[in-house]
Parts: sequence; structure tokens; C-alpha cells
Amino acid sequence: LKRRSSRDCGAICCGAIPSAVILKARMATNDCVKFYNVIILGLGFFSLFTAFQTSGLLQPTSLRSYFSKNCSASHPLHYADKIGYYNYFIIYGMLAISNWVAAPIVALLTPKWSMVIGAAAYCLFMGALIHPVIYLVFIAAAILGFAAGFLWTAQGNFLFMNSNDNTIGRNSGIFWFMLQLSLVFGNLFVFVYTHETHTANATCVAKSQNTVIFVVLTVFGVCGVVILALLRPLKDSPSSESGESTYSLLRPGQKARHADLPKPLTALIKSFELLITPNMALLAICFFYTGLELELWSGVFVTCVGRTETLGVTYLALAGLFIGIGEIIGGGLFGVFGKLTSRYGRDPIVMLGMVVHLATFVGMFYVFPDGCPMHVVKAQFADGELVNHNHTNQLIVVLILAVMIGFGDSCYNTQIYSILGGLYKDEQSAPAMALFKFFQSVAAMVGFAYSGYIGLRWQLLIVVCACCRVPCN
Repeated sequence: LKRRSSRDCGAICCGAIPSAVILKARMATNDCVKFYNVIILGLGFFSLFTAFQTSGLLQPTSLRSYFSKNCSASHPLHYADKIGYYNYFIIYGMLAISNWVAAPIVALLTPKWSMVIGAAAYCLFMGALIHPVIYLVFIAAAILGFAAGFLWTAQGNFLFMNSNDNTIGRNSGIFWFMLQLSLVFGNLFVFVYTHETHTANATCVAKSQNTVIFVVLTVFGVCGVVILALLRPLKDSPSSESGESTYSLLRPGQKARHADLPKPLTALIKSFELLITPNMALLAICFFYTGLELELWSGVFVTCVGRTETLGVTYLALAGLFIGIGEIIGGGLFGVFGKLTSRYGRDPIVMLGMVVHLATFVGMFYVFPDGCPMHVVKAQFADGELVNHNHTNQLIVVLILAVMIGFGDSCYNTQIYSILGGLYKDEQSAPAMALFKFFQSVAAMVGFAYSGYIGLRWQLLIVVCACCRVPCN
């Protein structure tokens, strides 16, 4: 008996050791694939948004130049100053609508191919800006807005799939760092190019400049599409073999709700179910604020720089570059110190973002003339503005404000990604991401609706009220 028992134990041990080794090897392989996907995801969005974020910051000024009588347009339009805002309004309006069908589309196409198709729509919009025809640009903006819904939903879903509770803070920080690095490279190109080929009117983009800039940016966008196509599918998690899934929200033996429904319809139903939960109701206020401040820095702040005669288009690109630096500092810090965030909570980072943004809004109030979101302003400013006579001082203050607004934006967005990744897992991740983008898009759409019609100071008052409302939740 002792011999048999000994042999049995030996056989069991000998069998268990290879199984444990295989299991560990599979887990290590899956972890490598996940980290590879996070890096490729970041690189793909870096290339795509090197093109789009630079295009987005520049297009209100470039389209005004292309169609404005003051910039010697061959076919001037009376609403030339507002075309860029109209584009943004269309994009974010379609994005808000798209977010309700984004989760079903991602469920049908898979996250990878949803991102590839969505990225191709971004390239279409940038291509339309090379030699813009106004109605074609609006159509391309609508297509982009609809495609952006499932691109961003797929991005969030894919990032969450490749993360767990221990790595979501690190991975969201890495992704945000690489995404915002695009602001630096794209705007650096525009700054160098416009500085070398500057025109007599500092607030205008020449047609030859417009063509070169948007051809180069479109090529960058196409490279992003190719990189996203290199994402790898995940293998089944080894933990699922033992019945313990890191991402599952179901108890053993529990059947998922709506399991008998088609997968796209299930995703749509889950979006509505999440919308009425208490956590999502509280998060929606923060989501809405991120849309208003997105409108402020991407549409109003840089446009104010471009439409101020003492600064102009060249320094518009430089301001965009410094916004990217602020975003990178925030993303880098919160990615490197992701474990500290898990230990001490996210509230201090959100409060830091609020304080930085409030200080930025006060600075914008003093630096920019009230009318610059609506039209080009002359060098002689109204009384009471901080730097109305010294170009160097004005530029330094503007660049400091650019870093601050970018850093504050990263405080909010990195923590939102981290919160969503921690609260909403598995089947809920895509609907949660879609709802985030829905509220953000509605806020941005509302912001761009009034951007070209009211003064900067009223716009700052609206954003300040929203910013102060976020910590109350």
C-alpha cells in the first residue's frame, strides 16, 4: 500500500508540475500579447491623431483663410469665420448619435476592425481639407463623427480587455501619453513649416501652405490605419480554464442577462441599463465637463491665438504643441505612478485638474480679447488686458496657459479611463465607454454651437461653472 501510495503521489506530482509550467507559460504569453497590444494601440492612435488633432486645431483658421475675403479668397463666404466651428458641431453631433449604436457595431465588427474602419474615416476628413469644397467638407465631417463613435468605443473596450485591476492605471497612462504625444509632433511640423513659409498676413494660411500641410497630415493618418491593423487577438485567458476569470462579473453557474439575444442588441440594451445606474449618473457630470473643456482648448483657445494679430498661425501651432506637452506630463506621471493612484485614490488628481483649469481660465480672461473667438482682433486690445503691448510677454503667458490646460485635461481623462476600467468590465466595458463619449460629445457639440456667437468671457463663465460642479459629485 505504501509503495502504491508513493507511486501515485509521484505520478500526481509529476503530472502537476508540467501542468503548472504550461499554465504559467500561457499566462506569460497572454501578458506579453496584452502589453504588445497596448503599445500598438498607442502607436496607432499617435500616428492617426498626429494628423487629426493638428488638423482639428488648424482647420478653423485654415478654412477661414481659404474662404475669407480678408485672406484674398477667390470665392469668399460671409460665414468664413465660423466654418471650423460648424465642422466641429457636425462631428460631435454625429458622434453623440453614433455612441448609441457604437457598442452594437463594435460587438459585430470586433474592436480591432471597428478601430481600423473608424480611422479610415478620419483620413477621409483630412483628405477633404487639402482642397476644401465646403459641402464635401461637411459631409466628410459627418462621416468622421459617426465613425468616431465606434472607434473610441472600440478603443476603450480593447484597452480594458488588455488590462486588469493592477495594470489599468499603467495602461491608461501609457495610452494617454502616446496619444497626446501626437499634439507635439503634428504641431511641431506646422510650426516649423509656417515659420519658414510665413505670409504677410499672420492670421491667414496661404493655399499653398494649406495643401502641403494637409497632404502630409493625411499620410500620417493612413499610417495610423495600417498600425491599428497589426493588433493581435487575445488568446483565452488561462484563468478561465480554472473557472476564475479576471473579467467576469457572473457567479459560477449564473447565466448572463440577455444571453439569448443577438450580441449587438445585447450591447445596446446594456447601454440603456448602465445609463440609469447611480454611478453612471454621477460620472455623467464629469463626462459633460470634459466635453466643454475639450471644446475650449481644441476650438477656442488655439483659435484665439491664431486670430490675434500679434500671434497668428505660427504661434497657434506652437500653442498646440505646448498643450501636448501638458498632456504628456500628466499622462506620463499618472502612468508611471499608477500604483500610487490605486493606493491613494483618484480624488486628489481630479481636484488637481480642477485647480489647474480654474487658474488657466483666469489667465485666458486677462490675456485674450473678448472677441477673438468670433473674428480677427487687432493688435490694439481693450483696456484691462494683461499684456496688450508686449508680444514676448503675451507669448510666454499663452504657452504657460497651454501647458496648464493640457495638464488639467490629462488629470480628468486618465482618471476617467481608470475608473471605467475598474467599474465596468467584460460585456459592460463597451457600453460604458460609449456613454462616456456620448456625454462628452453632447457637451462639445453645445459648446461649438455658441463658440462663434458669444464672447470669450461668457464662454469662460460657462466652463468655470461646470468645472466647479464636478467635485460636488
